[in-house]
Amino acid sequence: MTRVVAVIQGRLGSTRLPGKVLMPLGDRPMIAQIFRRLKAASELDEVIIATADNEANRPLVDFAKEAGLPVFAGEEEDLTDRFLKAGRAYGADALLRVTADCPFVDPALVDQMVAAYKQQAGEIDFLANNRPGSYPHGLDMEIIAMTALERLWREETDPFKREWFTLNFCDLEGHAQNAYRCRNLPASKPLPRLRLTVDYAEDMEMARRIFAELDSPDTIFGLHDILELIDARPEIAQINAMHGSETAADGVARALDESLREKEAS
Repeated sequence: MTRVVAVIQGRLGSTRLPGKVLMPLGDRPMIAQIFRRLKAASELDEVIIATADNEANRPLVDFAKEAGLPVFAGEEEDLTDRFLKAGRAYGADALLRVTADCPFVDPALVDQMVAAYKQQAGEIDFLANNRPGSYPHGLDMEIIAMTALERLWREETDPFKREWFTLNFCDLEGHAQNAYRCRNLPASKPLPRLRLTVDYAEDMEMARRIFAELDSPDTIFGLHDILELIDARPEIAQINAMHGSETAADGVARALDESLREKEAS
C-alpha cells in the first residue's frame, strides 16, 4: 500500500502579510483551517505541518503542538531537505505538497489527485495539477514520490533549485526535467482565474468573507460552493481583484526571472 502524507509548507516570515498562517480565519487560525480541510480527504494517510527550525517560527511550532497537529521543523531555505526529512519522519512513500497560504484546498480534489497517483505508483515520480495551471490560484497541489525526492536530495546542489524543488521534476509547461516521470492532472473544464490564495491583506479579507458565508462545523465546502457563491455575489471577487489573477505558475516564473537576474548581476 502506498502511504501518502500531506505536507503543509508554511512559515511566519511572509514579507507581504507577516504572520498570516496564524491569523484568524473563521473559527481558527488559517493553518488550522488548511489542516482541517486536508484531514477531510479520505485518500490521505497523514497530514503534517513542515516549517523552519528557527526562533522566528517557534510560535508556529508551539501552536501546532498545543493544538495536537503533527509538525516537523527543518531547514528554512533548503526545502528539498525539509521535505525529505519530514517524509522520513512520518513514514511516507509519497508527499502531497500544499502551501500554508491556500486555505481553500478542496478535499475532493485532494482525493482525486491521491487516487490518481496511487493508481500509477511506481510508474511516475511527480503528479501535479498546475503544470500547466488550470485551477484558480490557491488550489495547486503536487505529489512527489519519496524515491524521487531522495534522488533529488543526492544530486541537486544549486540552492535555488533545492528551495524551488518541484521545478526539478517538470517545468511550468509540464515538460519532464532530468528524466523524472511527470504527469499533470488538469481541471475537467475551464475555470475562472480567481485568487483563492492569501498573500495580501485583501486576500485575507476575501477569504474571511467566503468562510463567513460557507464555513460550517459539520461540513467542508469545496470549489463548487465557492464558484456558486461568487457567481451570486460577484462583489466578493472584487475584494482582492487589484492583485490580479496570477496563477501559482506565474509566481514561480517571476521568482525564476528574479533569480536569473541576480545571477547575471553577481
